[in-house]
Amino acid sequence: MIACMEACLNIEGCVETIWANNTNTGPCYPKLNIGASVNYNNHRWGAILVWGAPKPYGPPVVVPEPTFSEEPASSMAVVTTVSAVPSACQTGQAPLLRLTAPTPLSGLSPPIDGRYDDDYGSFELPFDVEWYGQVQRIVHVGINGYITLIDPTTQFEVRGMPSSWLPKFAAAPFWDDLYIKENTDQGIWYQTTEDHLIIEWIAQRQDPTITDYVQFQLVYARARPGVLQYRYFITGNGNGNAASVGVQGDLTGTSEYATIAATFSYRQSRVLPCIQITCDTNGNSSSLCTSAPFTEVAPS
Repeated sequence: MIACMEACLNIEGCVETIWANNTNTGPCYPKLNIGASVNYNNHRWGAILVWGAPKPYGPPVVVPEPTFSEEPASSMAVVTTVSAVPSACQTGQAPLLRLTAPTPLSGLSPPIDGRYDDDYGSFELPFDVEWYGQVQRIVHVGINGYITLIDPTTQFEVRGMPSSWLPKFAAAPFWDDLYIKENTDQGIWYQTTEDHLIIEWIAQRQDPTITDYVQFQLVYARARPGVLQYRYFITGNGNGNAASVGVQGDLTGTSEYATIAATFSYRQSRVLPCIQITCDTNGNSSSLCTSAPFTEVAPS
């Protein structure tokens, strides 16, 4: 595995590598895109890098037999480069609201036991948002890390997308069982201009043993209909290991539930601080989500 990681570092644009472990030998598969799901197990290990631009998969490269004595990991290893991860968006940092002109999300029910939980608020935009052919100006924002068109929901149980557990037009930067503590710096805010929408969540995961913050944004640009971007500052101790990330919809016009989705991850530790995930639904059946390093730019 170490040899595969070193080989990836020497390939321009490589962001993930897979080692097919066959009795401690086998080929490496460097990848220039971490937008596809891989089943990691005792015979297939992997590592991802935070930096690198999304491109199509590269060809398999066979490297010499690795020499190491470590035991197989139960989940894929995550390799980061310190220079690519600014301290402003590392897990463990105190959350800091990033929006420069935020509007708090309204319409939430009163908190229970000091928590806003399993609820949503709605607001109207100055322009249309669109994905998978559905065009709306009113969006419904759920505490549990998603927005929906047409129908709101308070769903907290996580499923892979497309899922009938969410309304059929749903975009999920971090669908997880989240809550917001009353009278803290946590909350949900949005900011709109004539051309941009940004929604920001600062919340906690439902974990009774630790304080597990998450902070992320959904970004929509009027000039790019059908494209949603998710930005991550703090991703919790599991880096998305209980979350579902993607966007879903329907192209049939007759289905009650979502029939198509662009997905990035489902219960995988792949949602890292300082990455931006872009889900492009314009390819319809070939739509996908890819990731790249995150660069913070104020909306204009």
